[in-house]
Amino acid sequence: MTTESGVQYIVVKEGPKDGKKPVSSDRVSVHYDGRLPTGEKFDSSLDRGSPAEFRLDQVIPGWTIGLQEMSEGDEFVFYIPNRFAYGQQARGNVIKAGDDLVFYVSLLGIVEPKKSDAAAWAKYYPWNPELPEVQKTDSGLQYIILKSGDAAGQPPVGGQLVVVHYEGRLADTGELFDSSYQRGDPEVFPSNQLISGWVEALAMMKPGDHWMLYIPSELGYGEQGTPGGPIPPNTALQFEVELLDVMR
Repeated sequence: MTTESGVQYIVVKEGPKDGKKPVSSDRVSVHYDGRLPTGEKFDSSLDRGSPAEFRLDQVIPGWTIGLQEMSEGDEFVFYIPNRFAYGQQARGNVIKAGDDLVFYVSLLGIVEPKKSDAAAWAKYYPWNPELPEVQKTDSGLQYIILKSGDAAGQPPVGGQLVVVHYEGRLADTGELFDSSYQRGDPEVFPSNQLISGWVEALAMMKPGDHWMLYIPSELGYGEQGTPGGPIPPNTALQFEVELLDVMR
């Protein structure tokens, strides 16, 4: 079958008849396997053992178009022409300029916006470094594991993009200064281009991990703080962080 725009697909399996169809502004949970038409694999959430979550309007156009043909529980194979993929730009070590792409996609569900863990904040703010569940690194970073992801998952390396939900507060006052939960969408960052405390923590986290972090000033914004912003100089920070996915 072919959409009006030219994305081709095969229905591998139909889900329940009452499954909902996503719209472009929805966040979805999927398992997928991505390959070149030659069969060479370049990405797979199945190999990582952790589904991917994203908004349909924040991925390649072929996915935005194709997944709106699906209902929850459906499994499709898509053939995506390069104009709806990465066009004339290479991507990573496998996808070359002008490559068409083939994806197996299982639409697991439409995801309700996540909320921060109010119970965890009530329990762990203000931060108490003497709690037995607090783990400490040599740098001064402290963290508590609220939930562990798949043990077979791999932390990000070499600046790979990470998909995270988070909430940040000033450790001394509890003042909220940033929250992807409140915005309704996780953020995507290069894992090595953040404050030092985040870089260190993410290098230990696997997809699905949910941690509470205590980041001393020297691993945060230091003596400068964020000039004109919400973080004063020499201020420790406390973050709730969920690592949703690593984009390999």
